[in-house]
Amino acid sequence: MLQPPSSDKCSAKVAESPFSGQKIAGAYADWFKQFDPLWSWYCSFTFRPAVNKSGSVHPEKADKLFGRFIDNLNCQVYGKKYKKYPMKGVLVARATETGDRGGLLHYHALVGHLPEDVSRMAWKESWNDMAGFSRIYPYDPSLGGIHYMAKSAYAFKRGEIDFIGPWERIPQIMKESYQVPEIFSCGEVHGVS
Repeated sequence: MLQPPSSDKCSAKVAESPFSGQKIAGAYADWFKQFDPLWSWYCSFTFRPAVNKSGSVHPEKADKLFGRFIDNLNCQVYGKKYKKYPMKGVLVARATETGDRGGLLHYHALVGHLPEDVSRMAWKESWNDMAGFSRIYPYDPSLGGIHYMAKSAYAFKRGEIDFIGPWERIPQIMKESYQVPEIFSCGEVHGVS
């Protein structure tokens, strides 16, 4: 009679898999790190409890609220007609996550391509007035925000990561706004086409 493999053998196979959550999250984190000069903020965004069975905001409503927040930020920074100019707009990498307790939807995000004079505290209050509670910190690569976002959203909580803004223009943005890292010297970004 065939026996299922022991739990020790199963866990060893999962840990060795090239597609394990840990390895995928690490690959995401490594990919995001190449854009460290672009990031301005590391953020967490929650939503007010919804009046429904789960108590969580519906994902479509959450996405619309976040889109309005980013649109308002872009309008302040780049003007109301920013959408007409392909180089304009903040860059956002947003991880969607559901919490361990209660499964409440929330976001973690990296926001970049912002002038230094944009008040993160004013935008924190803007989100709090519009949707729920937020924390917006100055981005510091040594604090591990990228790893937290990649691991919590993708590897362990079956979330997703969305890219918002002029991502196809990163090589030009890097050349115009920052000292160009070596990876951009050929005019291409690893993993961005």
